Amino acid sequence: MPVIVVCGIILLTSLIKFTIDKNKKIDIVYTWVESNEDFQKEKKIWYEQENNKKLSDEIIRYIDNEELRYSLRSIEKYFPNYNTIYLVVKDGQFPKYLKNNHPRLKVIKHSDIIPKEYLPTFNSMAIECFLHHIPGLTRNYIYFNDDVLLLHPTNTDYFLDKDNKPVNLVCTTKYKFNKLDKEIDPNVYKYVDGFFFNNYLLDRLYNTEEQGRYQISHVPKIFNKDYDYYIENMFKNCYVENTNTNMFDATAMSKFRKNTNLFLVAFVKNYIYNYCFGCEFKNTSCLYIENDNDNNKLQNLNTNKRFMCIQSVGKNNKERYFGLMNNLFPNKSSFEI
Repeated sequence: MPVIVVCGIILLTSLIKFTIDKNKKIDIVYTWVESNEDFQKEKKIWYEQENNKKLSDEIIRYIDNEELRYSLRSIEKYFPNYNTIYLVVKDGQFPKYLKNNHPRLKVIKHSDIIPKEYLPTFNSMAIECFLHHIPGLTRNYIYFNDDVLLLHPTNTDYFLDKDNKPVNLVCTTKYKFNKLDKEIDPNVYKYVDGFFFNNYLLDRLYNTEEQGRYQISHVPKIFNKDYDYYIENMFKNCYVENTNTNMFDATAMSKFRKNTNLFLVAFVKNYIYNYCFGCEFKNTSCLYIENDNDNNKLQNLNTNKRFMCIQSVGKNNKERYFGLMNNLFPNKSSFEI
């Protein structure tokens, strides 16, 4: 059986309501890392210390193909009515192609929001646990991964429902998770096993076994930091069985991805938003560029999609990739040097 959690709190069964100002500009948050020589040396040291259980360390997660450059161009072209962009980076890092003194770009170091006992970290799921701790962040904020771009004009209304509550954007059908009755090693990471564990976790927390749940898509997501603090406090009162470690800290202290990490941004937050705050799911569309074999997709781009995600460029596609990006977004953003 997998790791089981026990909770020291009573979960809400009624909806919590917070006031949301639909007309107020909202912030955008990015996370970014550069896989330079110093980063690789430090990562190797920690990986060797913790690698007795085949921890996840896929190098593709750390490669920078300047996706952030083009994502920011798409923001200025298609979503200009934002408040501030926060760029969450590893201490000492900053994209060499951006200005470090732009009035609407604020750099947030990992040490600004993550307790020092959890640093350094090479785990995006751990970093995402603390996004709502950014000082001065607007109550509602949109989280962009650096490889996600807009393809059409989009405004704040697209991310809110008729009652001005955040919506959970999805572009997949519901996936039927089998009942989790297999052994899952908590120190190994496989994408599918992690989703199965987090689905099982939601079943346990909310005493339900849904017939299907969405695998939340890799698109921009709107979050509410009041909701996020509630979720953080909830998981700080949920403990891994037979240990003194709570679920939130267990994820935060994982320097590399593990099956039993909380998939907060990728899955769990969206469903707690739905269960506790009445946030609905909404269909959207996204074009995914995934690997070396996507030459045809790069040449015949379906721009009817609202978003695009550059999940992987591949060494054989570099020239075509940069040609496509510069064709879609030829004008430098104000953030670029």
